[in-house]
Amino acid sequence: MEWLLQQQLLAQDALRLQLTEIGNSAAVVDYVIVRDTVVVTDTTVVASVKPNAEWLPGAYNLFYRSGTTAPDKTAQAFLSYIASEWKRHPDYQLVLTGYADKTGDPAVNMQISMERAQAAAAYLQALGIPASAMDIKGVGDTAAPDGANALFRKVEISWMAP
Repeated sequence: MEWLLQQQLLAQDALRLQLTEIGNSAAVVDYVIVRDTVVVTDTTVVASVKPNAEWLPGAYNLFYRSGTTAPDKTAQAFLSYIASEWKRHPDYQLVLTGYADKTGDPAVNMQISMERAQAAAAYLQALGIPASAMDIKGVGDTAAPDGANALFRKVEISWMAP
């Protein structure tokens, strides 16, 4: 019986990892609908740009694997897109909120969530967004319900109107 439970837990972890990867893709796919020009990174379509399309700010998520804080290639491409949009709309403030799942110690999760937000902000700074245009915070695992781990290993990027 214990072996069966272990196998089920392993299968759940594999599914959560797949959901995380799908979440990263889904965050990027949102832009394919409103764009025409294709930006390709590592042979992956990241964004398709439609000239003169109306730009609508919102909240976007970058998903992470358990225990990681650095943006992966998909997240980096998405951050590049965020930077290019911010440069077109520099009057907006970006709010980067790091999250963690409930796996592990709450104090460690708070640190991981902050490091995720800081790493995303550092990447955006390297792309030319000034630190003064970003509000960075970590909320740890406080927002994560039990069992929703993959969906709460993220950085949420929100656009705040001037």
